[in-house]
Amino acid sequence: MTLSTLTLRVKRHKTTYFVQCSATDTVLALKRRVAKLVGRDPRDVRLLVPKDKMTTTVDYAAVHSKDKLAELEDKAVLDQLGMPDDAVVFAVFWVPGEINAAEGKWEPVDLPEPAPLIEADEELSEAEHADAGASRGADKGKARA
Repeated sequence: MTLSTLTLRVKRHKTTYFVQCSATDTVLALKRRVAKLVGRDPRDVRLLVPKDKMTTTVDYAAVHSKDKLAELEDKAVLDQLGMPDDAVVFAVFWVPGEINAAEGKWEPVDLPEPAPLIEADEELSEAEHADAGASRGADKGKARA
């Protein structure tokens, strides 16, 4: 079953854009939405997905390997591509040449892997989490009294 409205996560560097589109939209329509968000011409935006399977998670090994990513063709329809709701799509921009804009190149996919929220040696036990929550609730509202 396909949804008529999709929300896609378009990632570039450390930024994620949540873009709503119709399952019947073309890739070009999606590129136009992304280009409008970032203030670029749609011709200067390239959208990429993992070759093996479009997913809702990020495979950081695939992101940094050119042969594991495929460019989405402008005429392709999202539903026909099998684009799932909440899919991750990678965006790269055209970097014009210094002398001649036409002699530029596409920037590489540069998506840093996020740092863990809690370092392994700083992990709290379940009891410590419960104690921390209880002590916060016990002090609630006492500052005004």
